Amino acid sequence: MYWQRHRRGLRLTLIWAGVLFVAYLFAAWFVGVNDGSGNMTQVSPATATRGFFTFFPTLLRGVFGSVLQLAVGVFFGVFQFVAIFWFMSRGRTYTLFPGEYDLSFDDVRGQSHIVGATKEVMKLFRGFKEFKRIGGYPPHGILFEGPPGTGKTLLAKAIAGESGVPFVYASGASFAAMFLGVGNLRIQRMFSKARKYSEKYGGCVIFIDEIDAVGASRGGQGGGGGMMGGLFGGGVGGGMGLVNELLTQMDGIDAPKRFRRFVRRTFKRGPKQSSNYNILVVGATNIAATLDPALLRPGRFDRKIHVGNPGEEGRKDIIAYYLRKVAHAPIDVDRVARATAGYSPARVKNIINEALIYALQDGRQSLTYEDIWHAKLTDEIGLVEPVEYSSTEKAATAIHEAGHAIVSHLLRPWQPVQIVTVRKRGETLGLVHSQEAAESYGRTKSQFIADIKVSLAGMVAEEMWLGESGSGPSGDLQTATSVAFSMVTKLGMGSQLASFNLLANGQENDVATAMRDPQLRREIDDILQQCKREVRQLIEEQRPAMEALRDALVERDELTGDEFLTLLWQTGAVAEPPKILAQLPVRNGNGNGKHPAGFPGIPEEEPVAWGRSSESRSARGGTPFEFGGDE
Repeated sequence: MYWQRHRRGLRLTLIWAGVLFVAYLFAAWFVGVNDGSGNMTQVSPATATRGFFTFFPTLLRGVFGSVLQLAVGVFFGVFQFVAIFWFMSRGRTYTLFPGEYDLSFDDVRGQSHIVGATKEVMKLFRGFKEFKRIGGYPPHGILFEGPPGTGKTLLAKAIAGESGVPFVYASGASFAAMFLGVGNLRIQRMFSKARKYSEKYGGCVIFIDEIDAVGASRGGQGGGGGMMGGLFGGGVGGGMGLVNELLTQMDGIDAPKRFRRFVRRTFKRGPKQSSNYNILVVGATNIAATLDPALLRPGRFDRKIHVGNPGEEGRKDIIAYYLRKVAHAPIDVDRVARATAGYSPARVKNIINEALIYALQDGRQSLTYEDIWHAKLTDEIGLVEPVEYSSTEKAATAIHEAGHAIVSHLLRPWQPVQIVTVRKRGETLGLVHSQEAAESYGRTKSQFIADIKVSLAGMVAEEMWLGESGSGPSGDLQTATSVAFSMVTKLGMGSQLASFNLLANGQENDVATAMRDPQLRREIDDILQQCKREVRQLIEEQRPAMEALRDALVERDELTGDEFLTLLWQTGAVAEPPKILAQLPVRNGNGNGKHPAGFPGIPEEEPVAWGRSSESRSARGGTPFEFGGDE
């Protein structure tokens, strides 16, 4: 019992109290007590005893008042400190209860294999008890990783709608705090809330969006103190302590509740094992490579699912799904799917929405394929800027883009030209835009050589027609050099097989390293020079088509892919007419059978036919070759 354990201390306390009381009596008898006027008066022990018991309650009241005042001050100081940390530790987490979200896996389109893998995990999550009973180990976490806009958050929303248990949502950045330890408290509170929901509802789902903000690798980080000392958090999310807290909460030791422990220790009864919580942690990130390895091990994120861009069949499903939600004229879904190669689901949704906006701005209540095409053009190459070129500059830009377009058509049949323009868009004075005819996931050496030749075609065209090149080809030379560098140093397509990819984690740029090596630099330059000579010969053979396209661009500013193919067919550059033949009137740039004024060094020729005026349309897939310099 308490008295037995502390009897020695109580005995000492009573002894010291008696000693002090006896000392008081002797002092009052021999020394005296204050009579209130400043004089000391000797009193008898009996009088001193009566005075002590008369004064003692007053003394106790004074002491008690002082102690109470001090206790109240300490209490409010501690209370304010605790309240501040309680409010800061709450974080920005939100809970969706069953029936509050109407999204389902049927709303995740174009990613059937990913939806199937997620449904398998959810099936095990719902059958948690049965799976544990037969000795199984249910997954603790799912990590969705992949490029932006591919549907990672949408999958989490579908889980919220179909899980049938509370869904706790938080962003990775919401755990960052000024003071060290606050982020840890937020994680603890979130998992504590999830455990309560798990006991009440039979399970709980935690979703952490952009988890790289809180789960970044601890390698190279400090202890979180930073330059301001231990009070302030440093690094990503407040230092590695935040990552450690997340690791512990996801797969640590679940201590028994205090009440259960009290009952077991007091009455020697009750279960000895800790509680088993059915909690599924879902994470989403664009950069899974930055996450801590301990976070990715089995027992934490058991399933890592890559969510990439859908293929053509997936895009058909996505396009049909979003078109059903808007008013539209009959549209060939297969055609739109081919035109959106490489698109993410979010981007497909955006261009359909933008197409509807264009239709409403045009006074129509439903969108057409032309609206989708126009939305693609704006999304991919930007809005046209109302800039007037001088006749010389416009002609130089036109011949530059004509070189890109014709060489691209001849050397890259797998990537047809979609638009040729000399209108200013952003920082470019003109560009050629092309798109993959079919989705591919690898490239050959001949395709890389074709890319280099297309990049150099603009500069070669300027030299052949203008006598010199300007500042426009600078971006093209950079692109061509980059491709040649990859061929020689990374892809084994040169004289060496050693890969520069090993320098990817180094401190120095690997291109700069290669440029300082005379042998590598000479080999890269030899590839560029050989490609330039072959492009010059090819353009010389296509001089009539080059000049026809130049004249068309000077007057029209922009040609669509069908108009470009029709022009090549009329000039004899291609033998077969295009599938969609544009109606082209026979006329030239200035309407009198002569080349545009101000174009230097070009003799007059017969009139050339080109396409009718129309709004340009574009597609995505290839590399736009830009003429960005001023003459």
